[in-house]
Amino acid sequence: MRSDRKIGGMNLKTIIANASPRRNWNAAQLLKEVQKGAESKGQEAEYMDLYDLSFSGCRSCLACKRKGIAEPCKCYWKDELAPVLEKILASDRLITGTPIYYSEPSGGFRCFLERLTFPAMSYNDYTSVFKGHVDVDVFLTMNAPLDYYKKAYESNFKEYFAPLRFLDGKIK
Repeated sequence: MRSDRKIGGMNLKTIIANASPRRNWNAAQLLKEVQKGAESKGQEAEYMDLYDLSFSGCRSCLACKRKGIAEPCKCYWKDELAPVLEKILASDRLITGTPIYYSEPSGGFRCFLERLTFPAMSYNDYTSVFKGHVDVDVFLTMNAPLDYYKKAYESNFKEYFAPLRFLDGKIK
C-alpha cells in the first residue's frame, strides 16, 4: 500500500469493500485489519460489507453507453450500490476481498465487478472512458494452500479481474 502518496496535500482516500456474505469471517477480518493499517498511516479509509446492500449485477440497460450523456463512466441504475460506486470512482484506491466458492469469487463480488467496470468500457474500441485513476487490491480467501492457488487459480484469476483495468490504476 502506498501510504506516503498524497494528492494536493490530502491523504489517499481508500474504499474497502468486503464481498463475502460472512461479515466476520476470513475476508472480513483481513479487510478490517487493512483498514486499521491504512488509518494508522493517516489515510482516510471507509469499510463496507457489500452483502448488507440490496443490489444486482449489470442489467444491460446501456444507459452508461448513451452518446452525449452528462456523466460517462457511471452506472445509472439506482439501488443501494449506486452511491458506493460513486465513492469508489472518486477514491484513490479500492481494496476488496472475496472468498472463493466453487472455484470463483462470490456471486456478490461478480455483481459488484460488473457494475463497477462495465460503464467504464468503451464499446467503440474497448478502452477505458474513465478519466480518473483508482488502484485496486484484491484479497482472496479460500481453504487451500498458496501453492495450490498458484497452480490451479492464479492465471484464471488474472483474466477474471482484468475488467478492473478500466479504472486505469494498478491491479494487485
